[in-house]
Amino acid sequence: MSRTTKQSRASEPQPLRRRRHDATYKTLGQEVLVVRDLLRNFAAKGWHHELVLPTLVSFPTETVSDDLKRRLTDVAWRVQFKDGRWLVMFFEFQSSRDPGMAVRTLLYSATVLATLQRSEELRRLRGPDGALPLVLAFVIYTGRRPWNAENAVRMPMDKGRLPPAMAQAIGGLGVHHEHALLDLLAALAQGLLPEDSVLNWLAQLEQDPWANLPRVHEAMARHWGGPEMERVSARRAFAQWTEERMRAVGAPPAMLVDIKEQIVSPTEEEDIVQTYAEWAEGHRAEGRQEGRQEGREEGGRAMLVRLVSSRFGADAGTRLAEMVRGMGGEELARVGDAVVKCRTADELLAAAASNGATQRG
Repeated sequence: MSRTTKQSRASEPQPLRRRRHDATYKTLGQEVLVVRDLLRNFAAKGWHHELVLPTLVSFPTETVSDDLKRRLTDVAWRVQFKDGRWLVMFFEFQSSRDPGMAVRTLLYSATVLATLQRSEELRRLRGPDGALPLVLAFVIYTGRRPWNAENAVRMPMDKGRLPPAMAQAIGGLGVHHEHALLDLLAALAQGLLPEDSVLNWLAQLEQDPWANLPRVHEAMARHWGGPEMERVSARRAFAQWTEERMRAVGAPPAMLVDIKEQIVSPTEEEDIVQTYAEWAEGHRAEGRQEGRQEGREEGGRAMLVRLVSSRFGADAGTRLAEMVRGMGGEELARVGDAVVKCRTADELLAAAASNGATQRG
């Protein structure tokens, strides 16, 4: 394989590792603002007004079946209907097609009901007439290839092909289960996702993170503006998801730090757009040159110095520039983490010096 071919392949966006992909989506799915968005624009679209949203609370995702085997769903919540009944919802995030998905969601639904029967929780979740809570399963697919797996488990026999007496005898016996599926990228292409929605932002960043990050950040800052703590928490979760997505497409370490900082504490929208535009262009330019890794690290060092100068003053930036000279990607990433965590210039510089000493050791 030629050197040019190797470089071109290295510059292509890489998919998130499956475990990391699932973990970041699970973190997002634990935020009440995100779940409200999922209800309005997917799970309860058209009927979310029948729900009492203040009753929305997370539901334990670990259940134990009758055979004592653990079963874990990605995200589970419960919410009450206005008529007093309860709804239990499961959200599964899938980056690849799973032919057994319908059976999995059937098992999750059955297992949670079995678990509730062994606890006092079931009594509280029964409706005014004593009915069991409604349990619904939802799958959000983030892959690029079309979803081609079955979304339902249908076990009743085809009564039309049975002798009349037998068809009458079996009646409605059998199993029927179905989950709702949202193909995220297909929904984006069809214009089905509102601009100011988490689903739209996720779809855009799955589609093309470099090109779409500026407009997604603008929409996020506008939609989740304000000092409310739940919004800050949601921004942190979204920042973590975005960091992992940008890491997968080769963003330098210092850029990842700045992305998290900007999402959690947004600055002026025009500054956001300009900053990300510069980052994206720099990334593309590096991808066209030899010594791409060295270019990334140099860019990472420069961005760290700029960020520190902005937060702690020019003197701190100058001192840090000397410390990070010669540091590689992993060391720069650790210093970048310190930029976010440290509250003073002295604290940051001490952390950077310690990291440098570790590197030399």
